[in-house]
Amino acid sequence: MNTLVPIWLAIAAVPVLLALGFSLGKSSDDHVGRIPKPVELLTSVILVVVALALWLVYAQATALQEVAFALALGMIAGFVGDLIMAKVVPTPNRLIFGILAFGVGHALYIIGFAATAQALGLTTPLALWPLWVGGLILAAALWRGMAYSATAPSVLNIGSLLYAALIAVMTAAGVGLAVQEARFVLTALGGVLFLLSDLILANREFRGAHWPFVNDVVWVTYIVGQALIVLTTVYALPLAL
Repeated sequence: MNTLVPIWLAIAAVPVLLALGFSLGKSSDDHVGRIPKPVELLTSVILVVVALALWLVYAQATALQEVAFALALGMIAGFVGDLIMAKVVPTPNRLIFGILAFGVGHALYIIGFAATAQALGLTTPLALWPLWVGGLILAAALWRGMAYSATAPSVLNIGSLLYAALIAVMTAAGVGLAVQEARFVLTALGGVLFLLSDLILANREFRGAHWPFVNDVVWVTYIVGQALIVLTTVYALPLAL
């Protein structure tokens, strides 16, 4: 679909910016990252613009308006979370408020995936209960192995566990679309990458894992996951026209 050229160009700019940021950026003193924070936030802004364009321009004449709207709001919530985690927006506790912002985003993504199924006549992914039950069990196991810390405040341990459960349901909803329609495999992959990114982030924050370029790995897996989720509207467009 040629009309989507601006969207694809914007998406293509994300890996270009990340590659330039990594190659030209200066490694931090502890060697955990090279990509400058402004470059990271710029890639998040691009995805906000893409999500809004998909809602305001590309999905207006289709049954996907509600889908694109929910995904755009979810991406905006994610961007707010990015600003909180980067300390651009000051909060009493960046981790707790970051979890809240991203949690809102995941809830909106779940709504968007359910709306996608409704618009295309698919079974709502939340009805495919073995997927999200399996996702919850896997996320809990990964959280215990990577995020739980006996030295962290209990509110953070509980909050991060509930957050992992929410991501698991979001990811399972994406998988629920993919098992019914192959074009949504990238949506499911986006959820998996988002979950992986947050587990690595929790491992860094709660357990002090500071291996080389961990910050860059967290951001790249996160932003690619966000991009694949936001593009769900694009995957669905041929089926909705």
